Amino acid sequence: DLEESLMSYIVDAALEITHEPGHVIIKQGDEGDNFYILHEGECEFFVSGDSKGKAGPGTSFGELALMYNSPRAATVVATSEVKLFALDRITFRQIMADATSKKRR
Repeated sequence: DLEESLMSYIVDAALEITHEPGHVIIKQGDEGDNFYILHEGECEFFVSGDSKGKAGPGTSFGELALMYNSPRAATVVATSEVKLFALDRITFRQIMADATSKKRR
């Protein structure tokens, strides 16, 4: 779980994005560009076309492709109007490095 101060920093650095129901936010196999935190609404997760569940506010996704330079592991589709906070790869990695450094102290 993210500490409150870290969450505040993330929200300040993030871009706010809204999407309509049915919008594909990330597509399995694509290169990772952003880390997302779902602020409002609901998304559904698919792997190889099979639904793996739905998630609501507070859910984050997209970190694996950024951390491991691997393709997206799932497709994420908005099932309602959604508001997301998005962090680009560079900002995400900087925040993760800072958080790891603080834990080691």
